[in-house]
Amino acid sequence: MYSYSRHWLRQDSALCRKLRLLVWVQPAPHQTDEGSQQEKRREEFERNQEKNRKQILKAQEKKRKQEIKKIQKYQKQRREKELKQNIGNKDIKKIQRRNKIIHRFLALCFFIVAMVLFLLSPVFNIKNVEVFGNNKVSSDTIVSLLQIDNNTNLFKLSYKEIGNRVKQNSYIKSVKVNRILPSGLKITVTEREPSFKLAFGSSFALIDDEGYILEIVKEPMQGIIKIRGYQTSEEMIIAGNRLCDADLERLDDTYKIISVAKNYDLSNLITTVIFEDNNEYSIYIETEKKTVHLGKNEALETKLLYTKEILSRTTGEEGEIFVNMNLNEKNPYFRLKT
Repeated sequence: MYSYSRHWLRQDSALCRKLRLLVWVQPAPHQTDEGSQQEKRREEFERNQEKNRKQILKAQEKKRKQEIKKIQKYQKQRREKELKQNIGNKDIKKIQRRNKIIHRFLALCFFIVAMVLFLLSPVFNIKNVEVFGNNKVSSDTIVSLLQIDNNTNLFKLSYKEIGNRVKQNSYIKSVKVNRILPSGLKITVTEREPSFKLAFGSSFALIDDEGYILEIVKEPMQGIIKIRGYQTSEEMIIAGNRLCDADLERLDDTYKIISVAKNYDLSNLITTVIFEDNNEYSIYIETEKKTVHLGKNEALETKLLYTKEILSRTTGEEGEIFVNMNLNEKNPYFRLKT
């Protein structure tokens, strides 16, 4: 390889000033080797610099990545720590809340057990029983029906059971029970009232307005209406039992007859109501010694109005009054007993 250098040749000072020649001459061999070595050293230096620069950049990039990973790892650890801490706080609160509930439940259980033991103690044993609302049934009879003694705890009693025991007496319609602390019992009863009497052999069965049989008596009770012609069998005529369904329906009709009779001042005169066949009715007025045939339970106002008019015309005469026909077609009449 050859390199060239520029030499300005001067032949003549005047000519050199006017003309300059560029002459390329082959450099000396020692100069070419030195320049080549310098170029190689320069290139090697540049290569080393480039290599060092790349190594530095690579190291910096690696360090930067390591820093990023370190930061990411730190952030991840921090998030995990915070998450665990939050979960831990929630668990702690949950455990505290659960423990609080358990403590309250145990305290409540303890309180309940203590109260039950206290209420079942002898302090609340029954020592006094008061009975109210009774007229026909004595207080002693009602107390005996309770089947309790001085060792019976006030809070072991069942109101329903007590009511059923007391209502074993046919005169008792309803029972109300109240506790009087610490050792008293109040019994308030509602009694049934006799409304009718049934002829039962040589005796009489007293019944109330709902058809319950109250009592079997030998002597007839005055002031209440007697019923004849009922269908309830004699085996069922027992205190506490109720009339059969057919008689209960007729009992409702009987109340209707008496209610209408009050409007004509006849209800106090009726002594007997007779259940006839075909759902027909008759009434007997003992003071007038007359039987009134009403027929079916219809048009009662008109029938009883005619009855009152005939009674006023036949005072003192024994016989029968017939108003059991279609009054639009036939007239009622009185038949004198012969």
